[in-house]
Amino acid sequence: MSAANAGTVTLLQNTQTNLQVQSVAPASGWTDKVTIATGQKVHVAFRATSSSGQVRFDGRLNPAGTKLTIVTVSCA
Repeated sequence: MSAANAGTVTLLQNTQTNLQVQSVAPASGWTDKVTIATGQKVHVAFRATSSSGQVRFDGRLNPAGTKLTIVTVSCA
């Protein structure tokens, strides 16, 4: 799944209501930090190496595990 221009995140749904960050591939010029790796929600932060740019990637399953919501937020 795309994290805007910062890279990609691959998620695995382990159980009905549990996600796991399976892999992260930052784009050239970006670094990543997985802050929540597993659970009903996951979070990865990307930072640009040559500027103050940041991208936040959040994935969340609903309580029934039937809907996945992805939100990416870019900050300058």
